[in-house]
Amino acid sequence: MARKALPKKTHFGNLSSEQGGEDTLNYMMQGVQALGGNDNAAAIWVEIDKIEPWEHQPRHYFDEEKLQELAVSFKKTGFRGVLNVRPLGQGQYQIVAGERRWRAAMIAGLDKVRCLVDDCTDEEALQFGLVENLIREDLSKLEETQGLVDLMAVRLGFSPDQVIHIIRTEGHSDARRNVSPSEHLSAIIEILNSFGIDLETFRTKWLRTLELPEDLKQAHLKDKLSYNKALLLSRIANKKQREALTAQTITENLSFRDLTAEVKRLLAGREKEKPEPLVKRIKKVTRDIQLNKIPKTGEKRKQIETLLEQLEQVVDSL
Repeated sequence: MARKALPKKTHFGNLSSEQGGEDTLNYMMQGVQALGGNDNAAAIWVEIDKIEPWEHQPRHYFDEEKLQELAVSFKKTGFRGVLNVRPLGQGQYQIVAGERRWRAAMIAGLDKVRCLVDDCTDEEALQFGLVENLIREDLSKLEETQGLVDLMAVRLGFSPDQVIHIIRTEGHSDARRNVSPSEHLSAIIEILNSFGIDLETFRTKWLRTLELPEDLKQAHLKDKLSYNKALLLSRIANKKQREALTAQTITENLSFRDLTAEVKRLLAGREKEKPEPLVKRIKKVTRDIQLNKIPKTGEKRKQIETLLEQLEQVVDSL
């Protein structure tokens, strides 16, 4: 098939930063439609074992029950819809969008699936996947965050870790005060603006989803826990307490307000369990000495004198 050109320039670096989030998403959606197309007649049938998933595609979690339901549907009616793929050479293809349908087709035991083929770049593929899923509101906050970081990494030619470092250091509000952003940070801000996302919000909240404990990540990916609740629960360091409250939050559908109260209660209890400050302990021992609780002779007195000498040596060395 003839390659469909993307409208105008599709790279984020060429998008106008003056465009609003919704306008820019509409503009980008034109690129998605041009890249993906809606013409099934232009699609070709490709053997399913010639297709492989892409590790950077935005969607990471696939509900097993829904996959089975779609597989049953494919067994009854045959494959429906299309996959968006790009050629890898030697008759092999990589999925740009449609991995859920591909997985269901594999479960159904289908030999071929219908595909739209376009030789798109990594950046175009990431843009396509992100916009398509965002329009359908099909991604978790964790997946959105990882997808955006991957897109920034491709755009800048950096690793995802380098992108995160730039956001956390150069993107900090204190670092940006009265200082023009660097070229790299400007590109990051432009990408975020194109999705209607504020840099400070992305830095202080969205990035934290990448550091969630695994139990909270899974609950969030499975759409059992909003990212705000997951971030709140992550404040509980004790894994057993966190998992118990997570289960309660899910089964009882606790509101954010109620969950906040429970987290505060647990954290307050943890504070009470902390050992007394060292200064308080020293004062208590001193008070006991003043009350003549130390024996005048014997082995215990010798032990106390030895410990006191050691303590004096430590204090003198400070």
